[in-house]
Parts: sequence; structure tokens; C-alpha cells
Amino acid sequence: MDLTKRSKAGAKVVATEIQIGECVRVWNKVSPALVLAQSERGTWLSTINHDNLNSMTMNTFGLSGKGRITQLIAIFCLWKALLLLLAAFCPGPGYDTSALILFDTYYRRHHEFTLFARHERLALNLLRWDALYFVKAAERGLVHEQAWAFSGAYSYLLRLTGQFMAGNTQASLHYYVLAGIILSSVCHLLSVLVLYRLLTLVLEPQRRRIIPFIAAVLHVLTPASLFMCAPYAEAMFSLLNFVGMLFYAQSRASVGTGMSSIQEDLQKLGSGLCFAAATLMRSNGLLSGVILLYDVARYIPFVLSAQLTMRDLRRITVTCVAGSLIALAFLGPQVLAYAEFCDREHGSGTRPWCDKSFPSIYSWVQSYYW
Repeated sequence: MDLTKRSKAGAKVVATEIQIGECVRVWNKVSPALVLAQSERGTWLSTINHDNLNSMTMNTFGLSGKGRITQLIAIFCLWKALLLLLAAFCPGPGYDTSALILFDTYYRRHHEFTLFARHERLALNLLRWDALYFVKAAERGLVHEQAWAFSGAYSYLLRLTGQFMAGNTQASLHYYVLAGIILSSVCHLLSVLVLYRLLTLVLEPQRRRIIPFIAAVLHVLTPASLFMCAPYAEAMFSLLNFVGMLFYAQSRASVGTGMSSIQEDLQKLGSGLCFAAATLMRSNGLLSGVILLYDVARYIPFVLSAQLTMRDLRRITVTCVAGSLIALAFLGPQVLAYAEFCDREHGSGTRPWCDKSFPSIYSWVQSYYW
């Protein structure tokens, strides 16, 4: 028995030695290939720097520059389509029937509302509050005093677009409402893209990868998103203000980069022109001129110490010209209204606000009518 056990144990030891020998031979054959592969892998990894890895990660998620713009446009279109569908299928005109009265003067209009086409119901449901003034001003001009509180420039754009869509100068109210929906939607989309571009310019490099995209998406999904489809001036104001800020940021970024001084001046003037156009849409665009005022104020110490260079003097002059455009855009409608209502020689009578120290029709309308 002992002899049998010893022979079996010896056989196991021999088998184990044979297996170990086979493993060693296999390893000797494979190890050179593994060493070569490991060497090549190390060489490949050494060629990938941090920026390349970030680029690969962004491309994996489709967040490269062009990819993100495409995503923003897709998100915008899907979100707007959902909101416009909800507006088109909303039941009834609601408690504010002003728009329905303007659309249909027939006394049975409340019963026939259900027979309206979907595009007519969409136009009707987006015609609320200030939109009534914008659309009526587009149709007949600024007839009543209180209509001057709303942008005449925006109403004029509605008139041109509505008449172009209708193919004649006697367009119905529907065309002006649809024109406002198109203008506001396009301006909102462009403002999203401009905001994205603006933030990629002004933010630090490590923050440019995701913050501009998130901010632009939030601007798409704003609670006022449906409001930004209606015939209101806010969407165009937003676009013009963002473009003005972009021009301003580009003019500041060009300082000290060796770019042409003429290009810097044109960007600064473009900023003032866009802010002026935004002020024509909404009077609070005047506040955008604060950044230009700050630009001039920065040079006050140099003026007092007589250390201004010709380049500094040119920048101050260009900035003042840009700021004056904003002031003209704010005062222009006030002057036109004063000529309309305060002509003592040819008018039938002046309004009370004409005798104010600063005769502003906007302030008068806000305090008297609302």
C-alpha cells in the first residue's frame, strides 16, 4: 500500500513539473510580443495630450463647436414645435376676448371660433396684451396716444413683413400676427446662437466647453419661450442686445492683439448701432450704454493727468459716437411724438405732458393710462 501511494504521488509531481515546463515555454514565446505591444501602447499614449483627450471626449458626446450649434438648433426647433402645437390646440379664446373681436366682428364669433383653421387659432391665441397694440399699429399706424408706448419701429417691421406675406398693402390682421410669430421665432433662435458665441468669447478656456452650451439651452427653455414666439418686441430686443454685446466683447478682445485699430473702431461702432436698434425696440435698451459710459470713465484719470495718447483719444471719440447713437434712438421717438401732439401752431390742442420739463410721451402714457 505504501509503495502504491508513493508511486501515485510521484506521478503527480512529474505531471505538475511537465505543466510548469509547458507554461514556461508558452510564456517565452508570447512575452516578446507582449513587450512590443506594451511599448507601442506607451508610445501611442504619450502622443495624446490633455487637449486631445478633451477633444475626443467632446466629440464622443457630439459637443464639438459645430455639433453643439446643431444640437442647439435641434433643441430649439423641437421645443418651439411643441409649444406652438399646444397653442394651436388650446381650447377657446379665454377670458380676454379682445383678439377675437379684432379677428371677427360677427356677433356669433364665440360659437364659430371652433370652425377656425389651426393657423388662425394659433394666431388668435398668441395675440394677447401688448401684441394687440403692436399688430394694430402695424395695420393702421400709431393712431392713439397710448400706442406710442409700444415700439413703432417693431410695428413697422411687422407691417413690411405682413404685407410681403400677403402680397399687397391691404393685408388682413392674420398676416401681421403670423409675421410677428415668424420674426420673433427667428430672432429668438438667432439670439440663442449669438449668446453661445458671446460666452465662448468672454469665458476662460476651461469654462468654454460646457457653460455656453448650458446657458444657450436655458435661453431656449426659458419659461417665456412661448412669449418669445408672439408678436412682441422682446425677442428682437434680445437678439440686438446680444449682438451689441458680442461686438463690444470683440472690440475689447482686439486690444493688444495686434489687430487693426480700424477693425476695433468698427466693432465698437457696431456695438453702439446694435444697442441703438435694441433701444428702438424697448426703451430700457438705453441701459446697455452703461458699458460704453464705463469705457469712457476709465480714461478720466489719464485725462486729468494729461497722459492721453492719440490712440486713447481716438478710442474715447469712437466710444462717445457709439453712445450717442443709443441716446438718439431713445430720444428720436420722443421728438416725433412731441411734434405730433405738441404742435401749438397747427395742432388742435396740446396734451398735458407737453408742458413737462422733460416732455416724455412714454412716461405720460405709463402713468395716465396704466
